[in-house]
This record gives sequence, C-alpha cells and structure tokens, in this order.
Amino acid sequence: MKKIALLPIALLTVAVTAFASNAIEQLNQEIVNLLAPFQNEKTQARLVFNKIETSDKHALNLDLNAYYQKVGSLTSLLVNLDKISYSYNDGVNPTTHVRGNLGIELNKLVPQEDLNELIPGVEDLLQSLAKEYLEVYGDAVDLSFVNINKIQDENGNYVSISGDIVFSIDFTKLPEEIDASEIPVKAGNISVGLDVRQGLNFDVLVESNPSYKGYEEDNLGLKEILDLLLNKDEAILEQIQSLFSEIDHFAGNLVEGQL
Repeated sequence: MKKIALLPIALLTVAVTAFASNAIEQLNQEIVNLLAPFQNEKTQARLVFNKIETSDKHALNLDLNAYYQKVGSLTSLLVNLDKISYSYNDGVNPTTHVRGNLGIELNKLVPQEDLNELIPGVEDLLQSLAKEYLEVYGDAVDLSFVNINKIQDENGNYVSISGDIVFSIDFTKLPEEIDASEIPVKAGNISVGLDVRQGLNFDVLVESNPSYKGYEEDNLGLKEILDLLLNKDEAILEQIQSLFSEIDHFAGNLVEGQL
C-alpha cells in the first residue's frame, strides 16, 4: 500500500524533472539563435545552461559555462568560463563556484617596463584592500595570502604572479555598528595566476550569507532571474545579447591594439 501511495509523488517528480530539462533545452536553443551574429571566422561565442533548479522561494542549483574568442591582427582574446555553479545547500552554506581563464598576450599590448611595475603592484594592491577590510570588520575577519609566487626571466623582467586568497568572517565578532545582514558572503577561497604571455586563470569558491538583506523577497534575485530565463523572458534574453555585444566591441578593439 505504501508503494502505491507514493506512486503519484514519484510520477510528479519525473514530470517536473522532464519539464525542467525540456525548458533548459529550449533556452539553450534560444541562446544559440541570439549568439548567431557572433559566429564567424574571427569570433566564437557560446553560453550553455546545464542545470537550473528553483523552488517557490529559492534558487536551488545552477550550472552553466560560457566561451568567447576573438582573433585579431595583433593578438587574440579568449574568455573561457568552464565552470559557473551555484548550490543552495538547504540554506546552510549556499556556495558559488566560478572557474576559468582569460587568454591574452599582455606582453603584446603592454610594454615590459609597465608590466614590471604592474605585477609587483598586484600584491601591494591586494594587501592594501585587505588592510581596509580588516580596519572595518576588525577581528571578525580572518584573511590570508597563500603561496604568492612572482617569477622573473633571466633579464629580471616579471613574467607571472600567482597565489591564493583565503578569507572567512565570524559574524559573532562583528563591530556593533555592523549587522550581519549587510554582508553578502561569509567565506571564500580565490586562486589566481597571471602570466604576461598567456593571460589570467582563476578559481573562485565563495560561501554566501543566507541572511544577507539583498536576498529578501522584494529584490530581484537569482531565483527570479532563473525563472525568467526558463520562461525565455525577452527582456533578459536581450540583456544577454547586449552583454555579448559589449564584449565583442571591446574585444574587437583590444585584439587590434586600438584601445
């Protein structure tokens, strides 16, 4: 009897899953059509949704990847986001993961003497930003820079820098004037590597703060955006096309050395 009673629930689950899968397929085809103007001998563009799951109140799971490439007479630009995911995790530790690389030959666009100032300056900039956060949040923030590595060639020119940034926020130690609802994230690990000949690679894993006020019902959040996407909302699809248009315009100038 129990198996018979559970049968309608099982059938409903299968039906909902099939509907979501079909909606994602239709969305991806719509995006293929939107990005058709960016497919030619010099340009490629792709955006694919692998998973979209929402409840009546929350975005539950999201998985997608994106790709863009522009070839020019001076250099080429590659933007590869092979991992963009979000998991609600029952509201305990909502997690966002973004991984990818920005392929660009900086040494063809920026003089080496400028790169020699830029690369050491990256660490100084990060240390300065960290100091500002520590001054605001005090003992509530645990932040560290790990495995910072700067490499120079045989002539003393900087060619790369890499490292990790690890942080966490203990909301019980926040200064009295700061409420936890004002802070969107509570922990993260950011790995970056910059090579002047190859570009930038990055891997970012962040835990969100579920009590952040920006997630309140009156705001347009991830859940609402995903629902609009599944329904192929014209306005949001136009925003996607507009974003690729802006990237394409910028990239076209960049790879021709016209910035």
